[in-house]
Amino acid sequence: MEMLKLILPLYVSLLQLSLYLYPNVHSYFIYFQVFDKETLDKVYEKVAPSIVKVLLKPFSTGFVVSSTEKHNMVAVCSMLLIECKEKIRVRYSDGDTAVVDHTEKVSNSDMTILYARKTGKARPAVQFGVLEDIVCQKIVSLFPYKDGLMMFKGHIGLDDCTCEDSSGNIIPGQNIFSFTCPVGGSYSKDPDTDSDIRRRFMILTIGAPVFNLDGEVLGMIDSFSRSYDLKFARKSSEFRDELNKPGRVNWQVTPYKTNIFVLML
Repeated sequence: MEMLKLILPLYVSLLQLSLYLYPNVHSYFIYFQVFDKETLDKVYEKVAPSIVKVLLKPFSTGFVVSSTEKHNMVAVCSMLLIECKEKIRVRYSDGDTAVVDHTEKVSNSDMTILYARKTGKARPAVQFGVLEDIVCQKIVSLFPYKDGLMMFKGHIGLDDCTCEDSSGNIIPGQNIFSFTCPVGGSYSKDPDTDSDIRRRFMILTIGAPVFNLDGEVLGMIDSFSRSYDLKFARKSSEFRDELNKPGRVNWQVTPYKTNIFVLML
């Protein structure tokens, strides 16, 4: 995966050079690259209410996938909770905050579900979609930023990130896709080391949902390249089927301080 993160930015640069050298092809790609503002506004209005700010330090991103009688089910990337020992709270898009009563690790995926208490208002769940077999499919992603939401737009590069390392070992990546993303930097302006800045930006965007222009979730961001302008997401198909399984949960009760309950199948 690290090798792929180094190679893909070079691939994008070569693609841009080829468009310059072969202008007749350029008009073909322009059709796929241009975003219509009206369409972007519609996507934002549809999906923004489902985006959740997870109040960790620093904060991270989640999104509502379903609900129960007492809780909203908020999906986050599991890696964000590995070292978490604090009581988790979330902030919904309208500013309401809620306590997370328990969590559930979704089997066969990198997703964890936070069961956040309902605050009396309906929280719309996202809809799931699938990748289309077209060139440079347009996508958008949203995540909390300061007192609002940030939305960035981009294009899918590879719909299968399987690769081979220098030793000839195949690194599976069929459940991962890459996409361009012109967003980078730290969530804070405070002076910091490069590693800390990288970690903070990772936490800020990791777990953010990736939408098509119909407002359907295609995947969830779980890593990015060193240049920040290329990101990688787990396909929604990896966790969608698990979320749809009826009666799959058998709680193994453990102290809350672990913040992770185990899903037994």
